[in-house]
Amino acid sequence: MTSTPPRCRVAIIGGGMAALATAAELLREPGASERFDVTIYQLGWRVGGKGASGRNLEAEMGKRIEEHGLHVWFGCYDNAWSLLQRCYTALGRGPDMLKLFQGQTDTPYMEDVGGWKVWPVSFPRKYGTLGPQSTAQNVLGWLRAIVAFIEGRAGLLHGHAQRAGDNAAHRGLLARLLGDVDDVAEAIRAHVRAVAERVEALAGDPSAADADVAAPVEALRDLLMDRKAGFTDLSDELRRDAIMADLAITALGGMLRDGVLHHGFDPLDREDARAWFRRHGAREATLTSAPIRALYDLCFAYRGGAVSWENADFAAGAALMTVLRIALDYPDYVVYEMRAGMGEVVIAPVYRALVTQGVKFRFFHCATRLELDAAARSVAAVHFDVQATVRGGVDYQPTFNLDFPGQTPERLECWPSEPLYDQLDQGDALRGVNLESRKGGWKPVDQRTLCAGSDFDLLVLGASLAEVSELCADFRGRVPGWAAMFDAMATVPTVGVQLWMKRTLQELGWTHGPVPIDAGPEPLDVWADRSDELQREVWTDPATAPRSLHYLCGPLDESLIATAGSGPAAMQLTRDWLLAYAGTLWPASAAGGSGFDWNLLWDRAEANGPARLKAQYVRANVEPTERYVLSVAGSTATRLSADGSGLGNLVLAGDWTLGRWNAGCIEAATTSGLNAARALRTKAG
Repeated sequence: MTSTPPRCRVAIIGGGMAALATAAELLREPGASERFDVTIYQLGWRVGGKGASGRNLEAEMGKRIEEHGLHVWFGCYDNAWSLLQRCYTALGRGPDMLKLFQGQTDTPYMEDVGGWKVWPVSFPRKYGTLGPQSTAQNVLGWLRAIVAFIEGRAGLLHGHAQRAGDNAAHRGLLARLLGDVDDVAEAIRAHVRAVAERVEALAGDPSAADADVAAPVEALRDLLMDRKAGFTDLSDELRRDAIMADLAITALGGMLRDGVLHHGFDPLDREDARAWFRRHGAREATLTSAPIRALYDLCFAYRGGAVSWENADFAAGAALMTVLRIALDYPDYVVYEMRAGMGEVVIAPVYRALVTQGVKFRFFHCATRLELDAAARSVAAVHFDVQATVRGGVDYQPTFNLDFPGQTPERLECWPSEPLYDQLDQGDALRGVNLESRKGGWKPVDQRTLCAGSDFDLLVLGASLAEVSELCADFRGRVPGWAAMFDAMATVPTVGVQLWMKRTLQELGWTHGPVPIDAGPEPLDVWADRSDELQREVWTDPATAPRSLHYLCGPLDESLIATAGSGPAAMQLTRDWLLAYAGTLWPASAAGGSGFDWNLLWDRAEANGPARLKAQYVRANVEPTERYVLSVAGSTATRLSADGSGLGNLVLAGDWTLGRWNAGCIEAATTSGLNAARALRTKAG
C-alpha cells in the first residue's frame, strides 16, 4: 500500500496579475491541484492590484464602474490573452471573452504645433488569433519590418518632393528627391536594397560588422532628407512623415551598430531612450515630437511624476521593445478596450477559475515583514496585520453578480468599490477607512505569522515593487542583489480620472470617433472615450443618466502630493487641466470659448462649478501597492528573475522582475507569473 505524498504548500503574497498568473499557471497541468496547496494573502477586500476595479453601490450612483486608471490590452499580449482565455473556457464562458473587448485600429497622437492638433495613427487589422506566440516575431523579423516601413516612408517623401512646387521649406528638406522621378525612385530602391542586404548579412554572420556597419542606413537618410534643413514651416503631412522616417532610420541604424541581432535589447538599457536616439543621429525636433512623447506618456516615464524632458527616463532597450512589440507583434487588432471594468472583464474570471481549482484567498491580510532565517538563506516567516475578520469564521465572499438582460454576456461578476461590510465582524466601524492603504487609519484586529515548514513550503512574493522595498527592507545588505535593485529601480504615483458627462462625444465636439489618444496635453496625457461602458452600468432614469464617459490618466507630481496631500493634489490637477485643455478634446465643452463648462459633468447633487468634480471619480494612486514601476536607464541589469531571489524558498513575481519585456504592463506581469510557476515546480521537485 502506497501513501499519497503531502501537497506542497505555496503561500502567495499579493493578488495582482502576476500573483494570479502564478497560481493559474502552477495549477494548469493535469493533477497539479493534487500536488500544490495554494493560498493567496491579500490586503483589503479585492484582488487585481493596479487592475482592480469596483462598483459604486451608493444610491443613485448607477452602480458605476470605478477604476485605478485607464487600462487597455495590446494585441501583442500573447501570454495574458492565453491565460485569460483558459480561465473563461474553464468556467464554460469561452465565447464571452472577446465580446467584452472592443478592438481598435486607430490610436491617434496629439501634438502642439502652434495649437493642439490630432495626428492620425492607424494600424491595419490582421485577422489573426490572439494567444501564445501569435506572431512569434524575432529580432530579425522586426528589423525586416522596419526596412519595409522605411521604404514606405521613402515613397511618401518622394511624393512630397514631386508636389513641392515653389515651397522653399519643402524643397530644402527634400533637395535630393527633386530630380527626375524615375531616377529618384530607382535611387531610393537601390539604397533600400543596400540597407536590406546589410541587415541580412549581419543576421547571417556577426563578423560582417565593421566600424561603418550602419553606413547604408545613413546613406539612405542623406538621400531622403537634407540634414541641414529643419522641420519648421513644413505642412503637417510632410513634417509627420519626416519625423517617422527619422525615427525608423535612427532606430534601425542604432540597433545595427549596437548589435541587437546577437546581443538583444538589454545592453541598451544603460541609456535613456532619447539619449540613445540622439546618439544615433535623430534630429532634435524628432526627439520632442508626438511619437516620442507618446512613448514616454504611455509608460508614465517621468521620475517624480513631474512631466518634463528633464525628468523623462525610459531605458532604451525596454522602450524599443515596447514600440516594436506593440506595433509589429499584434495578430488582429493593435489594441483593445474593455467594455466593462477590468475587475469584471479580467480579474473576476481569473479569480473564479482559481477558486474552482481550490485556491484559497485570505483577504484583509496586510503583510508587514518578511523575516530571514539566521543564515539569510531562506525566508523563515511572514508577518501580517489582520485588518478585519469575517462573521462566523467563514471565507469572505468578495463579489456579487449584476444582470444585463439582452447583452452578451448577460451576467457579470463584479467587485464593490468598498468592502461588503455586512460580512465583517467590524462592519460599520470600517466605513470610510481605506483598507487598501497600508497606513489607512485602520487598526489591526489581530496579527498573524506564517512560518516556513509549518505553514508554507514555498513562498511567492507577488507584491508590487514599492511594497516589496518595505516588506524586504532587511534583505538589503544580507541577500546579494537586493540592495542594487532597490537603489536602481524607481516607481511613480499616477492619477486616474473618470468623467461622466451630460453630452455625447459628438455633442462635445470630438470628431475622430471613440478612439484612445496618447501624447495629449500634460499631465493628463492619455484619454479614451469609454461611453460604451454606460450600458454596463445601472442608471435607472434614462432622462437624467450620463451620456458619455471619459477616462484620463497621467503621472502625479510628487511635489504636489507633498504640498497638498494626494487626494487634493489629484483634484487640483484635474481642475486645472480641464480649465486649460478640455477644449482641445471637446471644443463644445469650453464655457464662452474658454475654460470649462462645469455643468457638463453629471452630478446627482447638482452642485455648482468645480464642486461637480466631487461627483466624478478622481483617484491618486500613491500607495506602495499602486505606484507604477518605471523602466529607468540602468535598472534592467539589477532586476531579479523569478528564481533569482537568492533564497531557497522564495520565488518572485511582478512586472518589476527580469523578463523578456522589462516594462510595466499586464503582459510583463503575466509572463512573470508564468516564470514564477516554473520556478515553483523546479523547487518542489
